[in-house]
Amino acid sequence: MTKRIFLLPVLALAIQTGCGVSGLIDSADQLTTEQINAILASLDATQGISDSAEAVSPGVSSEDQQNGKAADADLLINFGTCPAVTLETDDQGNDPPSLTVDFGNGCAPNAVETTTECSGSATGTITFFPREITLAFSDFGCGQRNTDGDVELSWSRANNTVTVDGSWDLTVTPNDGIASTTEGSGTATYDNSTRSTTITTYNGMLTRTGNTWTTELDDIQVSYQNNVNLIPFAGTATITGTRVGTVVATFDDDSPTTRVIFLSINGGPTFEYEIPSE
Repeated sequence: MTKRIFLLPVLALAIQTGCGVSGLIDSADQLTTEQINAILASLDATQGISDSAEAVSPGVSSEDQQNGKAADADLLINFGTCPAVTLETDDQGNDPPSLTVDFGNGCAPNAVETTTECSGSATGTITFFPREITLAFSDFGCGQRNTDGDVELSWSRANNTVTVDGSWDLTVTPNDGIASTTEGSGTATYDNSTRSTTITTYNGMLTRTGNTWTTELDDIQVSYQNNVNLIPFAGTATITGTRVGTVVATFDDDSPTTRVIFLSINGGPTFEYEIPSE
């Protein structure tokens, strides 16, 4: 009898928290509120990282405008309309050029016909030798979320792509007003020809509703301008925490349309979960 009194509460706690027990959750209706919040926080992180990569892309194209200018020239360059990009150096060339990427109150990036507009701005500095960029975002976002915070990134260009590598410290606020924060490091590539972002890898912390988890994003692909919403169409997100266990979310080509993703908890069976509409 003593053993039963001891083991049953432990088993109940394991079922409640999802820790140390595999396969206990095999359907969406068994998810805890905290597991759902962790999943939504990982989607917000994907949004913020993708937003920043998309903002960096027109910013680093200022390299083309800057080429051929004297290093010590007093330089003021303005180009583009959506976004409007401003690059400015001092007359001695001692400080890194300041950079502003401004989408205003809302416009279709690069005049692409799309139902998704971007708005807000990012300001910071950029250097071309070495290729580094820092940006602070203010109410920046594409679609239904706003991104605020800072990034410190190195960058490279190849054909129609810009790849960034470094650190993100962002707060993402969707329409429901429940903000998520993410702080971590990784690598992402924005492809201007396909209007899509690939988060090759990202490791960091997530916070939402006062709870914190770790996350790893692998080969996540997002395209705001090609899909009807901001849900990834490829890749996996792994979220780990004391009260959520290990949650693995997988996305496929249909996820942006159906809002259905595929979850596994603590290595258990895979099941479908429909992301709530915003």
